[in-house]
Amino acid sequence: MKPNPWQPRATLDPIHVREIADSIAQVGLLQKPLVRPVADEGREIVHGHYRVEAVRLLAQEGRWPWPAMEVDV
Repeated sequence: MKPNPWQPRATLDPIHVREIADSIAQVGLLQKPLVRPVADEGREIVHGHYRVEAVRLLAQEGRWPWPAMEVDV
């Protein structure tokens, strides 16, 4: 899964990613990230870049399965 090339944030704040990850671990993921298929490149994040990174962090720690909703836009 790759970031959207039109994403206005060049970098994501790791402290904010950690805060979101801790919140997701406590409360759950209320809105799944949206991804879309990209020809021969897998999937691209449409919405929810911080949530994607937070869930990746939780998954690396073994604290969360990988949720995402694929859309065709």
